[in-house]
Amino acid sequence: MEIQYQHSIGSNADLPVPRTPFKLADQPTFTFNSPVGLCCDQFKRVWLADTGNNRIVILSPDMTRVVKVYGEPGKKPGQFNMPFRLLHHPEKPWIYISDLANRRVQIVQYSRNLTLSTIKVFGDSGEAHLPLQGPNGLTFCDGKLCVADEFFVNAEGGGRVAIFTENGDFISDIQSIQGATDPGLLWPQGISSDNDGNLYIANTGFYNIVRCDLSGKGVPFAATGTPEIDDLELSRDVSVINNILYVPGGSANHINRYSLDGEALLPLGEFFAPIQVVAHPKSNQHIIVSEPILATVGRYLALDNAPMAVPEYVSGPARNNPGQLYFVTSAITEAIRKPVSPAQQSVTEQRGFTPLPVYNPFKPVEWFFDSVNAWSQNWNRLAGMVFNNRFAPTSRIKNTREDAWLLDSANRQVKRANISEPYTAAEAESLFPLIPGALGVEAFHSPVAIPGQLAPGTALFLVSNYLSGFISVLQYNPYLDDLVHFSFFGGHGSQPWQLNKPQGMAVNDATGDIYIADSGNHRIAHWRISKNGIIGFINTYGEHGCGNGQFSCPSDVSLDHKGNVYVADQMNNRIQVLNSNGEYRYQFGQQGYGTDNDNFLLPTSIQVTRQYLVVNDLVNRSLKVFTHTGQYLSSFSGLGATPNTGQLWMPYLLHATNACDKNTNIGNADHTNDGHTDGESKLIVPDCATNQAHIYTL
Repeated sequence: MEIQYQHSIGSNADLPVPRTPFKLADQPTFTFNSPVGLCCDQFKRVWLADTGNNRIVILSPDMTRVVKVYGEPGKKPGQFNMPFRLLHHPEKPWIYISDLANRRVQIVQYSRNLTLSTIKVFGDSGEAHLPLQGPNGLTFCDGKLCVADEFFVNAEGGGRVAIFTENGDFISDIQSIQGATDPGLLWPQGISSDNDGNLYIANTGFYNIVRCDLSGKGVPFAATGTPEIDDLELSRDVSVINNILYVPGGSANHINRYSLDGEALLPLGEFFAPIQVVAHPKSNQHIIVSEPILATVGRYLALDNAPMAVPEYVSGPARNNPGQLYFVTSAITEAIRKPVSPAQQSVTEQRGFTPLPVYNPFKPVEWFFDSVNAWSQNWNRLAGMVFNNRFAPTSRIKNTREDAWLLDSANRQVKRANISEPYTAAEAESLFPLIPGALGVEAFHSPVAIPGQLAPGTALFLVSNYLSGFISVLQYNPYLDDLVHFSFFGGHGSQPWQLNKPQGMAVNDATGDIYIADSGNHRIAHWRISKNGIIGFINTYGEHGCGNGQFSCPSDVSLDHKGNVYVADQMNNRIQVLNSNGEYRYQFGQQGYGTDNDNFLLPTSIQVTRQYLVVNDLVNRSLKVFTHTGQYLSSFSGLGATPNTGQLWMPYLLHATNACDKNTNIGNADHTNDGHTDGESKLIVPDCATNQAHIYTL
C-alpha cells in the first residue's frame, strides 16, 4: 500500500510572459504566486522571489513595471524550486537567492542593462560540513554570509545558522545561543544584522527573536535582560532597517517594531499575513512588504509615530484568471447533475449575471460599492426573470462521476473540477461569493428529503469561516446551476454555542451529527442537523491543554464507521481519538522530524478511509498513512513547488474519496456509490501556497 501522485488541479503557469519591460496594470494575466523574498539592487530596482512560480521578477523602482523575469523550475543553475529569500551583496552586483527546496544558495550577477548569469551554486554538497537542509533567511555580518538553515536538525533536535564566505565557502555554524533562556534554534527562518556585528534570528519554532554574535554568544537586549524578544504570535522574519527591528506577523495582521534595545515600539497595521520587510531606496521612511497569501508586494510609507503603514503602490493582479486558484484550503467530492448545454458557458454567461469583483484589502471602499452595485444588478436580473416567467431549470442530465469541489478562499468561491482529468481547470460554482475568511468545506447527505431544499437528494455544503466563526450552509440551486444560501449557525465567541477560528469539519450522514475543529477555543464542537434541516447545538469536548482529551489548536476532524472522532491536535503534535460522545479513547504520535514514522510537526488535517487513516504532517511535508489504531504504514513526502510532481509546500485540509465519515454503514463492502473499490481511495490535497490541489491514489 502506498500513495502515488496522479495530477493537479489549478494552473500556476501564466500565459507567455510579455516582452519586458511592461506595466503590471496592463497585464492582468501576469500574476505572482506566493511571493516571499525581496531586495533592491544598485540601481534601486526591486527584486522579488515569485516563489510559487519558481522565478525571480525584477520591478522598476516605483514597482509599477516588470523589467525582467529570470528562472524557471528545475535543478540546474538559474533554475529554482521555491526561491525564497533574496540578499544583495554589500558592494558587488550580486544577488544571493536561497533556493529552498533545492537545498542550496545561488549567486546571480547582474548589470545595469540586466544581463543576468548564475555565477555560483553552493550549500547542497560538501564533506567539511553537512549540506544545507532548508536555506531560508540571508544576511551579511562582518563580511560573512549567514544562512538560516530552517530544516537542519542536530542530535538535540535543534536548527542552525550556517556561515559562509561571500563566495560560498563554508566557515562554521551556530547551533545554540550561549546565555539564552532556551539555547536551541528551532525552524530559524528570517535573519538580519546590525552595524555592530550582531545577528538577529527569527527563531520561528520558539516564537521569538534571538540576538547573538558570530560565535553564537547571546547579546542581551536592555529591555528584556536576555538575548530574546519573546511572546510573538509569529516570527517568520526579522529586518534591521534604520536601527529598528521589523518583525512581520509578530502580532496578528501587523508588523511589530522594536528598538535595538528590545523596547516595543508602535506596531504597523493593517496587513494580512506579511512575511518580509526591506527598506525601499526611495527614502528612509519607505518599506517594501511581501504578502504571499494575497500574492502581492507593496510599497508603504512607515512613519515612526504612525500606527499604520500607508500603501502607496501594491503590485500583483488578483489571481482570478481562468484556471487559477487563490489560497485554496479545502476540498470535497460530490456527484451533482450538470447542464446538458451550453457546455462551455458559465452560469454567469448563461443567465446574464454580473460577476462580483475580487476582494481587494487595499481598496475596501471601492470593492464594497462595486459589490453592492453587482449584487443589485443580479437581484434585479433574478426579479425580471421571475416576473417574465423565464425562471426555469436548465435541461439537465445525471452526472455519474464525482467532481472535486474546492474552496478557493481568496477568490471567495467554491469551484468545481473534474477529478479524473489531468491539469483540469476549476470553474466557479458560487455566483454570490462567500464572505472573506472561508476555510473548510464539508458535505451533508440527508437520508430523507429536507423541506425547503431546492434540489432534494443533493448534498448540503457546510463552509467554516475562520474570521467570523460562522458555519454557512449552502444548497445546490438547479435553476441557477449554482450554490446558494440555505442556513448558518455558530458565530464568533467562546460560549459553548459559539466558535472561534473554526477549521475542518466532519458530518455523519446517518445521524446528522456535525463535529467541528473549534481551534481558537481549543475544543471540538458538536452540532446536529435534523431531518427537517434545523441545526442545533449539542455539546463541546475538551479544553486547552496537553492531557488526555485536551487540545491545543485542533485543526481537523474525521469519523470512522463506528462514529469515533479522530482529531488532528495540531499544536500538541498528535492524533487523539474520541467516541461519538466526546469521551477520550486513545492517542498516537509525538513531536519530531521525520517523513517515514509517527512523528508529527503540526499535523494539520486528517481523513479516515474504510481501511486507513491519512494525516497531513505540515512541517514535515508528508502525507502519512496509518491503521485506524495508529500504526504507521507508509507516506508520500517532498518539500517543493516543482510542477507535476505532487511536491508540497503548505498542504491544508485533505479529502479522501471513500472516507468513512459519510455514513455509519460506509465500512460495509457493498457500499459502492462513490465508484471506488474498498481498497482504493483518491486523495485531494489543496496546497494553499502553490495554489493547486494535488490528486493522489491510495
